[in-house]
Amino acid sequence: MNWGAKKPKYFDEKLMADAGIYKELEKKFGVGKALVKLYSKPYIYLDHRVIKTNKLKLEDVQAVLAKEIEKISGVEYAITTEDIKHGRLDDQRVLRLVANNFNKHRSGDIHIVFSPNTFINDFDGLKVASTHGSPWSYDTHVPIIFAGMDIDDEAGKPSCHAV
Repeated sequence: MNWGAKKPKYFDEKLMADAGIYKELEKKFGVGKALVKLYSKPYIYLDHRVIKTNKLKLEDVQAVLAKEIEKISGVEYAITTEDIKHGRLDDQRVLRLVANNFNKHRSGDIHIVFSPNTFINDFDGLKVASTHGSPWSYDTHVPIIFAGMDIDDEAGKPSCHAV
């Protein structure tokens, strides 16, 4: 029985190599896979030492890599830290959530936002069918219930914001 859900897509690191991303980096900068230090969902961390050694501009490497990643099926956005830092994101709910999540000490150089119903199917060798933490409404809606004496019953409040 189909309850209206679309068939999910799965994303893993191998898709980046298969999509020719490292070849494109090599073509543009003369350095390929060595530019990427770590892929830790949902971030890509670049090797700043390799970038500096090859006299490349971090912002240029981020921009090219993000553009290539967005071509992969199952990726909605690939957002660079430079775009977040300089406020160059469209005013959309999903992009605001990504910007609010940014931490200059911990976030990667590129934040990958997977398309709705796309799952990261390899977590440390475990195959999984769901994750938490996407910016889509189905993953950010959390019901809140308060119960107790002298609490009026209300329902249907549109949303609450964490502070």
